[in-house]
Amino acid sequence: TTASETPAKKPLPTTRPFEEVQNEIVAKLLKGEADELQTKVADAVREKLAADFDQASKPGPATRPTTAPATQPTVTYADLEKLREEIQKQFNVSIEITQIAEWQDARGLMGLSGIGLAETGTGEAKIAFPKYVMDNTAAFAAGAAHSSGTLKIGQPTPLFSDEKENGYIARLTDASPAHAPDLASLKPRVETDAKMNAAYIQANELAKKFLEDAKKEGFNAAAVNSNRPLISIPRYNFQKLSQLGIVPNFEASREGEQALIGKIAELISQASNQDPTPMAIVPMPADRRVIVVQLFDVSPHSAEELLYGQHLNFTSQANRVAEQLAADFFNYDNVVKRLDYRPEDKDKSGS
Repeated sequence: TTASETPAKKPLPTTRPFEEVQNEIVAKLLKGEADELQTKVADAVREKLAADFDQASKPGPATRPTTAPATQPTVTYADLEKLREEIQKQFNVSIEITQIAEWQDARGLMGLSGIGLAETGTGEAKIAFPKYVMDNTAAFAAGAAHSSGTLKIGQPTPLFSDEKENGYIARLTDASPAHAPDLASLKPRVETDAKMNAAYIQANELAKKFLEDAKKEGFNAAAVNSNRPLISIPRYNFQKLSQLGIVPNFEASREGEQALIGKIAELISQASNQDPTPMAIVPMPADRRVIVVQLFDVSPHSAEELLYGQHLNFTSQANRVAEQLAADFFNYDNVVKRLDYRPEDKDKSGS
């Protein structure tokens, strides 16, 4: 009897065009350097903020006014702008400063663009930004639901990162335990919300007008005539787009990106020979904006892409099964039972 071993088949190569994977390749090549630079920038920012915080926290002279507020900012906004200029010049990077002037609870913090869904730490020790603030703010430490209470007013937080690997450092300008709102303090916020709502209604009307113009004269022409910015999303596998939940070349909150992905799916289902490039309005209330989108092109997966995708799926499932089998095989109780292992009794004399 003769036997021969059939060589294992190699995974089929992908047929994705270079233009589609170019950004991914560049990102992977530069990831190590980008991570190192982000760490250096974050350390420099936190070191400066921490030094200013420590200096401001030292006891002042005996003539210091006793009426000074207990929670006064240690670094002004102008100081932050000066620090930004120094860091940008030193590391040749771009830094944004955002000041939230309104009180935020955990839900409000989660709704903040970018940092609202950012996390710090690694593995099981990861903690989301809203939870970190609520669990570690010193002003809340007296509450039974809160833990260490280490974050003081003006003190910089650790570095937080979102799914797009943007880095964030925050500091509290004030903190107040839950209490009934003062009606007088609510008035400015109500007025601001009313103005924002009116502006959002106007944005919806402008979007409708733009959609009408785009259907008559073309999307690009309408954008040029109305002086609206154009954002082009590269050709992308929609299944992958849905799984990642991140739209390439497009900045928005998680809710905004999900709204856009949902609208893209709707446009794909509407595309036909009569209307191959349908358009639609995408409201994004979380981002306080309204956008108009047009589906540029739809093409089915090639046979090679489908086969390669099935291969990757099968490989992933096989790896999971192999890991589970290995874990069961090397389990201590299973090994003892399989080998009929019996530990020898120790000599009563201890030798």
